[in-house]
Amino acid sequence: RKRKVENITKSPYFDDITVTSSSLPSKRPKLNTYDAVAHDDIIIYDNYNSWTEILLAGKWMCLHLPSISVNQPHLCEKHCQHQMNYIIAIENDHMIYDVTPRYASQWCTSTCKNRIDSKWWSECLQPFTPSIEECELENEDITASLLSNPLPTTASDYRTHPLYVLRSHLLKFEAIYPEDSEVIDYFRGEPVYSRNCVHFLHTRETWLKEGRIVKKGEKPYKSVKGRRKKGQTTLEAESNMIDVFGKWQTEEYIPPPVVDGKVPRNEYGNVELFQSSMLPAGSVHLHEPGIARVARKLNLDYAPAMKGWDFHGGYCHPIIEGIVVAEEFKDILIEAWLQEQQIIIEKESKKREKRILERWIKLTKGLLVKERVKKRFLFTQ
Repeated sequence: RKRKVENITKSPYFDDITVTSSSLPSKRPKLNTYDAVAHDDIIIYDNYNSWTEILLAGKWMCLHLPSISVNQPHLCEKHCQHQMNYIIAIENDHMIYDVTPRYASQWCTSTCKNRIDSKWWSECLQPFTPSIEECELENEDITASLLSNPLPTTASDYRTHPLYVLRSHLLKFEAIYPEDSEVIDYFRGEPVYSRNCVHFLHTRETWLKEGRIVKKGEKPYKSVKGRRKKGQTTLEAESNMIDVFGKWQTEEYIPPPVVDGKVPRNEYGNVELFQSSMLPAGSVHLHEPGIARVARKLNLDYAPAMKGWDFHGGYCHPIIEGIVVAEEFKDILIEAWLQEQQIIIEKESKKREKRILERWIKLTKGLLVKERVKKRFLFTQ
């Protein structure tokens, strides 16, 4: 099994560009200036910017002809004409995999910064991505090769490194967990940790938006300075500290169930539905427009469904989408809503007919007035 690997950072297959000999390293034989879209020049381009990978014993190994080497990724980079920002592997069944980390020696430092948004790039490759099992094996192989590389030698490289981190570079809502995590090495006397030990921390309110609550008896893993609130003085803002917790300190939020047709709600009379799992047992979420008005007419117990927050005008406002009502009232409520919609449609139809009739009357009266004026004053054409 084999596949073609190509550096598409500046490829004639993807961009109409002109490549000159000035872009080649001095140790490489000089090539004349050529147009990259010409057939012969594409062959020259392929010789230095593409190679073959062969699957041997469950591991992909590169076969590079210009350097006459096998399984030597650094030689592929050495002979490449352009910086390795995008290296893709293309199989015979048109499956594509991004193997840039395997060949770019500066992947963990400068290469990542030179690439576009990773989410957009992943969506572009999604239709051509191999199976999940193959991707997992490929990722394990690439991660193992990255871990075998030496540690960074500068503090700036640690700041954005995908594998290692310094405690001093942690952001406001980041923390090392567990506290006794293994220290990989020391950099200028400061311990170096694996990036897998870094976890995000959130407040109780933020965890609730993700459908989780802090366990009883849990102490804050960290206290950070909060944002300055409107109307606070500088002194008050400095003492505004908030407690944050890790995911391991939370559990899934289980809302109280509906009892006797009564929907449980918060102190503001709403049901917080940030996640679908936060819907109380024995209730349904109805999105039909105007259904709250029908529920009030039928004197049914319901609660507005709050799906999130909207920030404008200097304040945050709840986003209400539909209502939550007991499941036993769903059919009655939907039937009454449909009847009301039919009545609304009939009323709108009558209003439209009345409006059309009034316009015709106005037009007819205008024409009659025009004729009377012409006869009275003997207007001619």
